[in-house]
Amino acid sequence: MLSRRSSVAVAALLAIGLSGCAATPAPTPSPSTTGFVSEEEAFAAAEETYRAYTSSVDDYYGGQNTSDPLQYLVHEARESEEAAQALFDEQGLQSEGSVRIVSFTAQSVSLVAGAAEVKALACLDTSDRVIRDQTGKELNPDADAVIGQEVVLVSINERMRISSTEQVEDGNECTAN
Repeated sequence: MLSRRSSVAVAALLAIGLSGCAATPAPTPSPSTTGFVSEEEAFAAAEETYRAYTSSVDDYYGGQNTSDPLQYLVHEARESEEAAQALFDEQGLQSEGSVRIVSFTAQSVSLVAGAAEVKALACLDTSDRVIRDQTGKELNPDADAVIGQEVVLVSINERMRISSTEQVEDGNECTAN
């Protein structure tokens, strides 16, 4: 039987950093007043950032500490990832495999004076991700293969950063048959 803390760590790692965990707040950068000239450009930058973040998370939790997922995060998303990293380290968890982005779909894009906010639905295939405890026991044998994650990205100093993420319950387009 998994402890509550282990369950939380597994869920956070499978979904690549869910919002809701509180840690010491990170400094709040000022939004850019220049930058994106179109919604398409802002969305493309948001998707590129999210894909780079997902790859960085896979590297970090897979033991290749050559990449820092925190560089892609601000606000709630950063706080959540910091808490997940601390719990992962504290409990000696290990991660194998990767998360594959099945789709990344815009829900809304807003531009104000070149600053952007993009809300998107990421469908993530987590079937290749395995989380193990210190003894090597698999902690997520019954994990959903495809999950939905609502992601909010904001432009900070002309770069997109993930501001919040939230796992979407069943019934979204990611889990539809």
